[in-house]
Amino acid sequence: MGKIYSLWVTINEKTTDYSVKDEGNNIIHKGAIRLCYKHIISDVSLGLKVEPETAKKLIENGEEILETDIDKNRTIKAGKKDVKAARFKEIMEARIEEIFTFAQEKLIQDSVFENISQGYIEMNKCYLKGMETIMSRVMNIPVTATEIEQSQG
Repeated sequence: MGKIYSLWVTINEKTTDYSVKDEGNNIIHKGAIRLCYKHIISDVSLGLKVEPETAKKLIENGEEILETDIDKNRTIKAGKKDVKAARFKEIMEARIEEIFTFAQEKLIQDSVFENISQGYIEMNKCYLKGMETIMSRVMNIPVTATEIEQSQG
């Protein structure tokens, strides 16, 4: 059996940071990608044709939408207009998947991904409930959301 590593991911406003830890919890690899929370906001803003501030409020108020089965006819309030909740979810999921896919590609390129058996995503101010499910689906590893103090020791 080879080495077993864990992956720790933090989606921030301006970067997505990741680190790989060994069995002794020592950081053996780390990096950052430029896809991040502000890109989720931008995509929602463009996709729903709303102002960025409205998109940010919509994301903050609808954070559990990633974990919900959405009725295709359901609408939600976005500023002064109604938007399809399913479209909102689709836009967010697509960008979040892209963030995790890009991080995975970097880890494969750096020859560390093959030993990762567990993932963690930090529950910081940019965390949205359900991101761990998307990360797990993209990377095909079990993923747990965790408090920020536990992850970057």
